[in-house]
Amino acid sequence: NREVEADFAFFLTHPNQLDDDIRRFKLTPEDLERINPNTKTTPIFRTQPDAEITRKIYKNVPVLIRYKYDEEGKTIGEENPWGVNFSTMFHMSGDSGLFYDETAQNRLPLYEAKFIWHYDHRFATFDDQGENTRDVTLEEKRNPDYKITPRYWVNEKEVWVKLTNVPKEVAEAWKSGDEEAMKTTVAWWIWDEEYDGIPASEWLEKLGFNTKKYLPESNTDKRNARKMSKEFKLSDVDLKLLLNEGIDQGLRQLIKANMPKWLLGFRDITNATNDRTFITSFFEPTAVSNKMPLLLSTNESLFLLEANLNSLPFDFVSRQKIGGTSMNYFIAEQLPIIRPKNYNEVDKMFIRQRVLELNYTSYDLKPFAESLGYNGEPFTWDDERRALLKAELDAYYAQLYGLNREELLYILDPEAVYGEDFPGETFRVLKNKEIRKHGEYRTKRLVLEAWDRLERGEPMMSEDEGYEILSSQLQD
Repeated sequence: NREVEADFAFFLTHPNQLDDDIRRFKLTPEDLERINPNTKTTPIFRTQPDAEITRKIYKNVPVLIRYKYDEEGKTIGEENPWGVNFSTMFHMSGDSGLFYDETAQNRLPLYEAKFIWHYDHRFATFDDQGENTRDVTLEEKRNPDYKITPRYWVNEKEVWVKLTNVPKEVAEAWKSGDEEAMKTTVAWWIWDEEYDGIPASEWLEKLGFNTKKYLPESNTDKRNARKMSKEFKLSDVDLKLLLNEGIDQGLRQLIKANMPKWLLGFRDITNATNDRTFITSFFEPTAVSNKMPLLLSTNESLFLLEANLNSLPFDFVSRQKIGGTSMNYFIAEQLPIIRPKNYNEVDKMFIRQRVLELNYTSYDLKPFAESLGYNGEPFTWDDERRALLKAELDAYYAQLYGLNREELLYILDPEAVYGEDFPGETFRVLKNKEIRKHGEYRTKRLVLEAWDRLERGEPMMSEDEGYEILSSQLQD
């Protein structure tokens, strides 16, 4: 019976606490399926308000990826509106043989999770000796040319073949430097295709290939060749590039041109009692450690996904799901993410302006800024303004999640709703840290002020004259 409710209580330290209604909550089978549709596991809430707000959010917003199963429990498909794939690049121990202690030409920095924070790809850096990490200084953040110093570097070929959107066989052949392998994989890639009305065999002769030597012969080879062509169809322009530049340099240009212009990664190591739990940022294409999984997608509005992932209401739900110290894929897949189709044009403009300014503080994210329609200089790092922009996004996402003001206040500060004796906590560490640093819980004040302005239909505090100019640039 799907209408039956079961009582739950967690984090109890005494039997008498079973009589405390605030520590107990009810969930139906439908609730369990909605909140954890892939694993069907029970969420672990500290308090009844945690359960109620989380349940409300999931009624309004679906999970990031929902799998479909047959009667035997085997995966037969998925609902993945963002088209997201999780990926890791280099394992810190298993791939250590690829790491260099010194920079050199054709080497890229190895990015580690500790380098990022919300909308900040220059959060931490290694010292000049590559032994200890430190926070990037305010002066360094205000320098748009500043780049962090990694502990290791990786040959760019190793990175490019993992990121490029060309057939894996072609990329691996190019990485090896084996000309015969490159010729074979290119021949298979374009086999059975026509370019400018000319069969591939004639193009291969123009490239200097011996057609009979390199074309697939067996039925298995032909199937594999067709799969390569289907995976990424080479254009006429690309083929002429190979003709003009030669097989090695031509493939180098093709592979680089078909890489993402930026990456979106998140910290794997986390905790429900840290000041924040889900931490993500954009950064330039480079080598990345396995402790910072990537969210790969061809969706052109990925900036909306980053904003969703960095919002406080989303972080609140993330904290309900973390039982250890790792943001595992199965957890991330079952977090509530607003679908691309549910954003209207007003939403997109509001979020885009703020995500642009928060991310684009250095020239290495210029391609990202250009993708949002902005061709100006990087924005100056300003802690006060950044706090304001993030607070406005937090309030906006609280509304997109369908919350009311009291629910938002609870997420920010449960004691403000239930008093000092309330047994749960949400962002206590963040609150205490800000009180020590600013003399107040600044995030709480700024988010609630932004909420009230949204409710009254008033302009946001950040929307000064410069913002109007930025808005017109983005609309153009």
